[in-house]
Amino acid sequence: MKTTIRVAGGILIFFAGLTTIAYFYAFEWSRPSFSPRYFTAELAAKYDTLDAAFEGFDTALVNRDAALYEEALGRPMTPNEQQKFRGGSFPMGRSRVVRRETKKDIAFLVTDGNAGEFFEFIGGRWVFTPEDLAANMRLLFRTFGL
Repeated sequence: MKTTIRVAGGILIFFAGLTTIAYFYAFEWSRPSFSPRYFTAELAAKYDTLDAAFEGFDTALVNRDAALYEEALGRPMTPNEQQKFRGGSFPMGRSRVVRRETKKDIAFLVTDGNAGEFFEFIGGRWVFTPEDLAANMRLLFRTFGL
C-alpha cells in the first residue's frame, strides 16, 4: 500500500513539475519582446478588437506590407521572419474566417485557406502571434482556465 502511494505521489509530482515548466515556457520564457512603439493609444484603438487585428494582418499579407505586418505583430520581425516574409507565398485575395476559438486573451482563427492564425490580447490590444509550440501551449492552458 505504501509503495502504491509513493508511486502515485511521485507520478503526481512529476506531472506537476512538467506542467509548471510548460506553463513558464508558454507564458514567460518564449514570449516575444514587444515594442512600445506598437502599443500607443492610437494603435491600441486601431487593434482593439480581434476582427480589426485580423483585418490588419490579412491586409499586410495581401499587400505584402512589412510595416503593417510588424504593426500587427506588435514588434519588429526577427531576421528569420523577415526572410520568410520576403520569400513566402502570400494569399492572392482576402481570407475569410471559417472557425473561431476564443479563450481568455487568446484566439485561434481558421481561415478559408485552411490556415490557422493565433491572436493574443497584449497590452490593451490584439496582436498576431505566429503559431508555434508556445502559442499552442498558451491556448491549451487557457482552454482549461489557467
